[in-house]
Amino acid sequence: DDGASPAAPPPAAQPDLYGAAERALGEGRVAEALALLERIASAAPGSVASGRALIDIGETHLRAARPGDARRAFARYLREQPGGTSREAARVSICRIDAGAGRFADAAACYAAYLAEFPRGTFAEEARRAASVAGEESKKAP
Repeated sequence: DDGASPAAPPPAAQPDLYGAAERALGEGRVAEALALLERIASAAPGSVASGRALIDIGETHLRAARPGDARRAFARYLREQPGGTSREAARVSICRIDAGAGRFADAAACYAAYLAEFPRGTFAEEARRAASVAGEESKKAP
């Protein structure tokens, strides 16, 4: 193995890859599923399929108790999907990860960014409460 990434699949192959990723997850082959999802995400950055794969990568990492990897997938989604339909969920997931890790200043900034983008969003009330708590906690930190 030369360490090179596998070639991106043609768009027509993506449904087959998604099916294979879903089967792998269902059978507990998480690493295989993540590799397949990464192939989809890398095939056409900014595409709907890529965005969906990045959200699935983030959620899979969360279920596997790997919040750092999940955060990276959600942040990548936000970078690559400026008009993506899952931006709200990706943003709030990052905020929750930061808060859960005790990075309260980051969480407060994240929730502020969420509210700036989604002032009446699904998670707006949570964001307002959490931003206040995170801001207070960050003031207590040494």
